[in-house]
Amino acid sequence: MVKSFSKFSLFSLSFDIGAAWVGLITSVSTSLICAGPAGSIWCFPVACFIVEVMALGMAELSSAYPSSGGQYHWAFCVSSPEQAPLAAFVVGWISIFAWLIGAASIANYIASFLMGIGVLWNDSFSIEQWQVYLVYVLVTWIVVFICVFFQKWLPKLFSLNFYANVLFFLICFITIGASHKAGFHDASFVFGTDTNYTGWSSAGVAFMLGVGNSFYSLIGIDAAPHMSDEIPEPEKNVPLAVILPAILAFLTAWPFAIMFTYTMGDMDSVLNTDTGLAVLQIFYNATGSKSATTGLSVLCIYCLFGALIGAIEGTSRIIWSFACDNGFIYSNFYKQIHPNFKVPVWALGFCGIFLTLYGVIFIGSTTVFFAIISCVGILMFQSYVIPQGILLVRGRHLLPENRHFNLGKFGAPINFLSCVFIAVFTVFFCMPSARPVTAQNMNWAVVVCSGLLLYVAGHWIFFKRKEFTGPTIDRSILQSSRSHSF
Repeated sequence: MVKSFSKFSLFSLSFDIGAAWVGLITSVSTSLICAGPAGSIWCFPVACFIVEVMALGMAELSSAYPSSGGQYHWAFCVSSPEQAPLAAFVVGWISIFAWLIGAASIANYIASFLMGIGVLWNDSFSIEQWQVYLVYVLVTWIVVFICVFFQKWLPKLFSLNFYANVLFFLICFITIGASHKAGFHDASFVFGTDTNYTGWSSAGVAFMLGVGNSFYSLIGIDAAPHMSDEIPEPEKNVPLAVILPAILAFLTAWPFAIMFTYTMGDMDSVLNTDTGLAVLQIFYNATGSKSATTGLSVLCIYCLFGALIGAIEGTSRIIWSFACDNGFIYSNFYKQIHPNFKVPVWALGFCGIFLTLYGVIFIGSTTVFFAIISCVGILMFQSYVIPQGILLVRGRHLLPENRHFNLGKFGAPINFLSCVFIAVFTVFFCMPSARPVTAQNMNWAVVVCSGLLLYVAGHWIFFKRKEFTGPTIDRSILQSSRSHSF
């Protein structure tokens, strides 16, 4: 792989995938339902803190074991020789599923945004699911095309998109604040109204569901490790690109959450908007102009488009790395690097085909489609903490002494907190977001995740148990680099 990324472009990639201020407002309706205006504000800092704790543990592992495989490579390195292949195989597939589904959710949001603008301008326009699907497929393959044919320009594009993200954030922030056509809510409404529309009697449960929803805008902090083969000195440059995105996400998304809560106008109109997206109604209530709403929406769509490029780029690198280690299906095929484009073309093609086929579900049942989407948080964060959990159990003396980023005495508490946080939130990720529970609002995440794990187990038992030995690592060298000084 060509080392085309700089430290800044790698950080930009990580930040662009999250596009936190856009991700937060695209899912704001769930936060408002769970915990009201105050919840939509206070849930996000909690989510940022938890993600940053996980990021610190991941940064240390990425410094100790730089690899495009990321989490599955780390799991292999810290596991016992007997269990390492199985640990790497499970974490590898969990990570791949999480990234594929996450990319699909971004593509769906872009399609929904575009269709929602149509409803904004034409009240009689009725969105059909097949129409959303066609836009979704078009967007997906445009991005795959870009990732194949414009690879050498992507690092510069990610850097440009970082500046665009910050600039567009400021434009949207200032515009809705200066317009405030619906007036400003008072501070007691913004910071103190914790309306609970979930049906759960416990305000604490509703708040935790809101925190779980806020995680969506922070996914993808593992993007940088998956580009380790495309940046010089990854053991030094990758950790910073893991740590910083959640911090910058907080500095942009949280002020924006406060501003749109002040200016969003009638909350019922936001939750019951005909456009299908609460953010469109918030923009319209704040500006009172369809043109201004469309303009702000286009800025958000641009940021989401950049996030999708980063997501598919990152997913293809995980697939490629996993195939190189013979963990993926038809590994000899998907591990190939195109001689001219210098990218894993077949891995990128797999991403496009998977998203296209998965999107067909949207036509038949949006409930099933979003049930699978709801697994992103569970799968993504499990892949973040499993290597940290193994390290915690087996001992931090396993880490190389000469790693560039060293948490020192804070390492064990950070690894422990990461595991505890995700153990708790996995429960809330699986809980229905509303009561009484129906087939439409049921959270099918536990069913879907169980099905995916059954697939992984079957694939391991019947096909890969004797074939997959994990990343090619000389364990004698690995052992000699470990410190026993902790």
